[in-house]
Amino acid sequence: MARLADSPTEMVVTWSTVDRPPSPAAVEYGIAKFDEFRVQNGSTTHFVDDGFKRVGQYIHRIRLTNLVPGQSYCKPEIVLSPA
Repeated sequence: MARLADSPTEMVVTWSTVDRPPSPAAVEYGIAKFDEFRVQNGSTTHFVDDGFKRVGQYIHRIRLTNLVPGQSYCKPEIVLSPA
């Protein structure tokens, strides 16, 4: 999920996972598929609901800054190599 932040040059990206990731929350993004990508780190918060099962999840939040309004951004291609 993404939402606009306080400025037209910022965006906040939020997602959740059941398991805590082994490293800090981060987003890699750029303007073109093969361009140099930026990495922005963020925060992870553990959340447990108040329901009967008390299900926990991790909420990750990252603020992307210095964006250009109207510009499309993409993530890098993910290449999996055989084991």
